[in-house]
Amino acid sequence: VFTATDPCGNKTIARRTIEWRVDTIAPEIQISDTQLVLDCNPTEQEIANALGTVSATDNCGIQSINHIDSTLPGGGNRKSRARYFTATDSCGNKTFAVRTVSWISDTIAPYIKGPSHIELSCNEPVPEPDTRLFEITDDHGVIRSFTFFSDSVFTHQCTEFTQRDYRAIDSCGNTRTFNQL
Repeated sequence: VFTATDPCGNKTIARRTIEWRVDTIAPEIQISDTQLVLDCNPTEQEIANALGTVSATDNCGIQSINHIDSTLPGGGNRKSRARYFTATDSCGNKTFAVRTVSWISDTIAPYIKGPSHIELSCNEPVPEPDTRLFEITDDHGVIRSFTFFSDSVFTHQCTEFTQRDYRAIDSCGNTRTFNQL
């Protein structure tokens, strides 16, 4: 209340009312799928899309939602990235959330070890393909398949050759072909 009095004793009274909000409640972030596993060798865009966005609500209104990305330490071919979200309301209260994505980084094809050449005597029949003759290894993943996929027959002078082709595919889709004569 303010009172003003002039020299003649006249008085005027004025009142001022000030209202403010008391907000100690932080915003709530709506986040789902906080840990996601991606396919092998994702692009930067696929990683960014998986990290995604969040929404937030607050009793006094949201001022901002920001994020920062960080590559997490990991071993070997296992990679991870986290997106840290911050929601701030109009009174400065903050809430934090994080979403993490992980994937395998593997661009190396499997290794195939086995007989590269089989010599047969005259008129001996060509044996059936046999994947058990081979050892398949992979530096970073699991072998998804190892299969025989074709025979090619050709003649050079008086000798007939059969080229037998096998294919190994790892869990990330890397492929190596092995040719056996």
